[in-house]
Amino acid sequence: MNHTQQLVTTNPNLTHQNQVQTYNTLTFSEAWEFFFQGKISKDKLYSEVRAGKIPHLRLGTKILFRSATLETWFQQQELNSIR
Repeated sequence: MNHTQQLVTTNPNLTHQNQVQTYNTLTFSEAWEFFFQGKISKDKLYSEVRAGKIPHLRLGTKILFRSATLETWFQQQELNSIR
């Protein structure tokens, strides 16, 4: 475990925003935990990723997300919901 990972996993006083900014690239599980905060099931997240509704990158069997891209996507989803 590198220093950045230790900082995020051992400091419960960090806010969600601070935790996410610590990472540039997130694995599927990290994105589910930090961005979606377990509010949807992992199966639902997989389904949305497979449908191309959530920006991501596939490297072999790995699904990766960029923190800034997910943050922008969230903001756009919020704006779309009030139109």
